[in-house]
Amino acid sequence: MKIKTKRQLQKYLIMGGIFLLAMLFYIMQSYRSMEKSNTVYAALSEARLPLVYVEKDGRELNLMYGYLQDMGMSAEQELLTVLPENRALQLRISERQSSVASIRYEIRSLDLQQLIETGTVSGLDRSAEGVRFQLPIQNLIRRGQQYLLRLTVDIGEHSVYYYTRIVWQQNDFSEQMLSLAEDFTKRSFSKSEARSLSSYLETTDTADNSSLSHVTLKSSFQQITFGDTGMQPASGFYIRLKELEGVMGEVQIRYLSSCTDSAGNPRQFWNEDNYVFRYDPQRIFIMSFDRRTEETLHPGYHPFEGEKLLLGVQDMERLETMSSDSGQFTAFQAAKSLYRYENTIHGKLLTLFSFASETEAETSVVSRADYRIRLLSAKNNGDVDFIVYGYMSRGQHEGYSGIAHYTYDNSEDTVTENFFLPIPDNADQLAEDVERLSYSSGNGLFYFYYNGSIYGVDSNSFEVVTVAEGLSDWELASSEDCRYIAFQDRDSTDSYHSEKLSFMDLFEDRSTELREEGKYLRTLGFIGEDLVYGVRAKGLPETLTLRMEEPMTGIRIVDTAQQLKSDYQKEGIYFGNAEVTESRVHFDEYRYDGESYQSAGDDSIISNRENENSRQKGLKSYQDSELQKCWYLEIRDVGQNRPEAEKPGKFSTEKTASIEIIRGSREESTCFYAYALGDFRGRYRTLEEAYRAVYEDFGYVKDEKGDTLWNRTDKETFISIRNPLDRAGELLEELSTLQIRSELTDGYLLNAYGMDLNSVLYYVGKGLPAAAYTADGTLELITGYSSFNVTLLNPADGSVRVLGREEAAQHFGAAENRFAVMVETQ
Repeated sequence: MKIKTKRQLQKYLIMGGIFLLAMLFYIMQSYRSMEKSNTVYAALSEARLPLVYVEKDGRELNLMYGYLQDMGMSAEQELLTVLPENRALQLRISERQSSVASIRYEIRSLDLQQLIETGTVSGLDRSAEGVRFQLPIQNLIRRGQQYLLRLTVDIGEHSVYYYTRIVWQQNDFSEQMLSLAEDFTKRSFSKSEARSLSSYLETTDTADNSSLSHVTLKSSFQQITFGDTGMQPASGFYIRLKELEGVMGEVQIRYLSSCTDSAGNPRQFWNEDNYVFRYDPQRIFIMSFDRRTEETLHPGYHPFEGEKLLLGVQDMERLETMSSDSGQFTAFQAAKSLYRYENTIHGKLLTLFSFASETEAETSVVSRADYRIRLLSAKNNGDVDFIVYGYMSRGQHEGYSGIAHYTYDNSEDTVTENFFLPIPDNADQLAEDVERLSYSSGNGLFYFYYNGSIYGVDSNSFEVVTVAEGLSDWELASSEDCRYIAFQDRDSTDSYHSEKLSFMDLFEDRSTELREEGKYLRTLGFIGEDLVYGVRAKGLPETLTLRMEEPMTGIRIVDTAQQLKSDYQKEGIYFGNAEVTESRVHFDEYRYDGESYQSAGDDSIISNRENENSRQKGLKSYQDSELQKCWYLEIRDVGQNRPEAEKPGKFSTEKTASIEIIRGSREESTCFYAYALGDFRGRYRTLEEAYRAVYEDFGYVKDEKGDTLWNRTDKETFISIRNPLDRAGELLEELSTLQIRSELTDGYLLNAYGMDLNSVLYYVGKGLPAAAYTADGTLELITGYSSFNVTLLNPADGSVRVLGREEAAQHFGAAENRFAVMVETQ
């Protein structure tokens, strides 16, 4: 009896346990089902905000896309619109998925301090093509001076902002430049029609004629006309006037093109042509032509061949890859789209993200250059973290500039937007900061640099931490993968008096300090994961070099544990103008003579590190018989399989939070903003650094307010300054206290040390004498020039002499090109 009861008890316990497990399983499944039902899924919606075009001389140009945030001065460099003689600016709005209710406008000075004009537009002309209207701009603006025009378009639920600089020219050369640019681009699709372009080409034997991804005037006629591809336009030509300064103009054209390869596959490409023109009464000169071409991986093309995932024609500088530690998953971006490939025998290619429109060519062509994608991680489970930054042309953040943080969840086959950081800044300038530092740590923190501050965002709690603020760009250094960073002490008086460096391992969330007794420390950069920094002994005279920096007494290289790997010092030698590249440190050397630093040559520290870009592993190139140099990703052989590019099953906005950061500011120091070929090229500490960054591409340099400080192309062919000593009065008064940049009554005094003579003549061409020192320290004023000669005036005795331009270049080169110049601003 007892045995039977015991067995029954065991039976009941087992049945009860099974029942409890079943209940627990039911509850968990119900919870998961409920959790999924609360998840918000939304496709990346098509663009809905209206587009605005300028109509001038029978042409539509300067397509403007709308912002839902006030961009202020950040939008100034996008476009320049030349007003007609009567100042009646004609515009057209393509409404797309919106309806225009009303339009207002305002005109301000470029620094936004002066409101010139404001008004409401009347007489809207509605048709199937959209809404046309005219801005009756009053006679309150000065000829030749640039202003910022902001349109406010009311579409009911939103007020949308559109920006362009405007200028009312005395002599408008822009139409001739726009026509030549459009004609050049269109003729390049036909070898017979392109024969007339031969006179503009500067073909050289040293040009790279192996790739269609980058073509210039130095390329061959065959390259200019897309080789043997039979390329044809696949969209309209979207023309933008980027700059017009004196006799210089810059025009950009974006468009799609297509061809059929030898296997019968349709191929599609995104193109951007940039032109720099110089006006002459006899003809328009093309000073620079630069075409960038990138192939898009569209569904009709199967990009697999043996052990290759074919990427086609790509700009190597814009390709990026990241693989999981196991090697099973590789994420890569090409032509502004992000993909993930599962490296198995069957293969699986996913398009994780792209703003390219499937229904509207306008969005595909115009917006694709104004955002960027950066990979943060690729994990063994197939998950991928990434950010999209710049202008958001589609989706729930359309109309905003900022940073969107995403995760692809492989188990759920879902792209989840984690958070969005609205940042009202120009896409190129935002990229300059984000690419300096953007990193996801092991504990879920996303670190990034912006406007002098280092931020950390918790991707779970959305808490924002300010790690450091008030930095100058050159006070922060990051390793190639951004895992390791170092920055100077913000509490120091300036960049040359930091008593410590903060060194951080962002993956481990670990921070240490570097200090040296009796030394100031300065970040210089990273070689791989090794930090390069400079030291300067305390107590030395605070004398500046001609490049306006306090030189260092030593250069150190340490590993991630701050163990010393190299210590470079020389008795009696100081180091300055240090530049760290992938495998070496290059610097100038000086001796101190008791009063000033004198040049003692230059030197380099060479690393034996293999020069491989960790963000481009697995990329290889080959020569195609028609498309020339093409790129591919090494993969496992898929045999006869032809996986098509699929999309993730879902796009989730469940976690999305819009996070406003407390915007800091860079340390108050002078910056020079460099531009060339339609792009922002970077912020620099000195005029010399900025001019070198854009010289080859006929670029220009501006200040933070948008005033031009130098332009390679805008220069008169002949000038002789009248009353040069009077014009040089303020220059001569301020020379003894020359700084990198200082304010004058109507502009700036600039230290132009290191610039070549021909570039310095830009300032003379504006009617302002330039100061130049000879090898023996004599001061001379450059007061005029022609195609052959340069006129020099000695202000001490009034004597004048004329040198040939080549002789003058050698004359001042012997003194290290020690120049000081004035520039007038608006």
